[in-house]
Amino acid sequence: MMRRATETIRIVPPRLAAFAGLGIALWSLALIGWLGLQFGGALPWPFVLFAVVLLTLAVVCIAQSLPGSPIDFLELGPSGLTVGGLFGRRHRRWQDIERFSVFLLPMRSVPLVRVKAICRSDSVADMGFSMGGYVKLGWFDDIQDRQRDLSDWFEHVKAAYTGGNHSGTLPETPGWFVGRMTKPPLSRRRIAA
Repeated sequence: MMRRATETIRIVPPRLAAFAGLGIALWSLALIGWLGLQFGGALPWPFVLFAVVLLTLAVVCIAQSLPGSPIDFLELGPSGLTVGGLFGRRHRRWQDIERFSVFLLPMRSVPLVRVKAICRSDSVADMGFSMGGYVKLGWFDDIQDRQRDLSDWFEHVKAAYTGGNHSGTLPETPGWFVGRMTKPPLSRRRIAA
C-alpha cells in the first residue's frame, strides 16, 4: 500500500513478541511466588530484585500490546522522526538529520539492530535507537545487505518528507521488516503535523 508523504505513520513491533514477553514474565513471577511459599515467605534479596525486574517487564509488555503502542514506537511524519521508549519520546526534524547509520548483529531470535540518525550540526545531538523487534532475519540473510537496505529505507523516507522524492509517496517497507504500520493516536497526530 502506497502511503502519502503528508501523513504521519507510527511503526510498532508485532504484538506477538509483547504477548510472549508477558507470558514469560508472568510464568517467572509465578515461579518466584511458589519459591516464596516453599521458603516460608522470606525470599533472598536477589529473588526480590528479579521479581521487580519481571514486574517492570510485564508492565512494558502490556503497554507494547496496546493499540498504537504508547511505549515502543517509531513515528515518521512531516515534522520529523520521533522515537518512543520506556523513558519518553525523542524527536529530530528531518532538516537536522544528515544521514542514517545502521549496526546489525544477528542473534538467535531477535537481532540487535541499532539505527543512528546523524545530525548535521553539533548543536543537535545524534539520536540512536534500537529496532530489534521490528526486523526478522532469515538464516542466510546477508547482514551487510540488510544494513544497507535499512539505511537506504530511512534515507528514502527522509527524502519523501523533505521533497527530495518527487513522487510524494513513502517507500515500501522491506519484506523482512515486521513492524506494524498504524496511525498515531489522535492527540499525537496534531502534534506531529
